[in-house]
Amino acid sequence: MSANLARARTQKGALRVALIAVMAATVEAGKWALAAIPNVEIVTLFTALYGYVFGWMGMAATLVFVWLESMIWGFNTWVLEYIVHWSAVCGAFWLLGRLRVKNRVVLTAVAVILTIAFGVQSSLVDVLLYMRDGTFIVKTTNYWRRFAVYYMNGIWFYVAQVVTNLVVFPLLFIPLQRVLHKLGDRFGICVGRLKDDEPREPADLPFDAAPADEPVGGEDAQ
Repeated sequence: MSANLARARTQKGALRVALIAVMAATVEAGKWALAAIPNVEIVTLFTALYGYVFGWMGMAATLVFVWLESMIWGFNTWVLEYIVHWSAVCGAFWLLGRLRVKNRVVLTAVAVILTIAFGVQSSLVDVLLYMRDGTFIVKTTNYWRRFAVYYMNGIWFYVAQVVTNLVVFPLLFIPLQRVLHKLGDRFGICVGRLKDDEPREPADLPFDAAPADEPVGGEDAQ
């Protein structure tokens, strides 16, 4: 039994690593797919979905995505902004998933608020910090005046982001969440069950036969 359990845990660990890689790849691919349309993005939707359904694995995929972006574009202040913002999106929807919040209005409102916050946060950082010769330089002279000019110059980009999420979240979040939750629940790797009264379909993997005192999906819900 111990050998079977060890094998089951190894397979489940491999499944998690593969899932994190696939999630990070889809976020990156989604970003590139819409790169030609200024600030129309799908990253918020994917990051929110992965946090909502897969919890810490979604957070890991989010950080891998930020790392991929820094490898492509180099390190600058935007990397700090990405770490804070996308972690906040994933973390907020991770919490909503744990609370089983399924109201489209609430989910969309959270996404929109976080999107608005990103425009403010990125402007605050970009006006305060810049990098020269690998060193961050802090510039506080006329800070708030420069912030207002900088933010207003980018206002239409921020509006495009907000409008995008006002459209895609009510339309796509719940249907995609249901698909991902059914797939994840099948293999016991969701944050929580899709429905309390909906039995999980047995997966064709050895870890599905784990002993009752060590439930397969339980550790992800802790």
